[in-house]
Amino acid sequence: MDYAAEKQYRRIWRGIERIGEFATDAAHVGRFGDDPVDAARATFADCWHLKDWLGKDSRVAATPKAGAAAVDAYVNGCAYLPIAADIANSEKHAGQDRKAPRSGAQLIAVNAKFVLTLPLGTDRAGLVQAMQEAFDGRNENVENNDQFAVVYANRRVPAARVEITYTLGARVFQAFDLAKKCVGEWDAFLASKGLAFSRQG
Repeated sequence: MDYAAEKQYRRIWRGIERIGEFATDAAHVGRFGDDPVDAARATFADCWHLKDWLGKDSRVAATPKAGAAAVDAYVNGCAYLPIAADIANSEKHAGQDRKAPRSGAQLIAVNAKFVLTLPLGTDRAGLVQAMQEAFDGRNENVENNDQFAVVYANRRVPAARVEITYTLGARVFQAFDLAKKCVGEWDAFLASKGLAFSRQG
């Protein structure tokens, strides 16, 4: 099987695009049938595990052992990739209790902010129907701290969006921005090795 690092890199960008769709405009309330929390979880796992693909890439180092060491040393000096590591490992191992977190802070919460935008003048029955379509059937990923908001705007059809946030220690990170910062750090690593991967293949 082909384990080209470019494939994993493109997988990360597909995940970022999915998170971005949720965070900006899910196009229709029915889009909430998908799970934005799962999309974010998969994206950070893919982002973190790019290290394994790069560590075995002969363009990074002559041997997999040397490659793994080079990638690990780089990640340890990054601001955002250690956060991706903590998110991915916390989900994989059901918590961070086995090792100290790479970012220096425990993952405390994963939350979602659901925002439903309705056309001006939407009556109560329309509001109730739109909310049921948007928010009913949410899965077990929705936590008690999640937020729900309804806003009105000059538009013809309802729209829905959801922002995923990660709380590590006292800091809160918006998933879409954090994922782009993580991949930006990978881009810097690739550039240091004379490499540049395309988002699309």
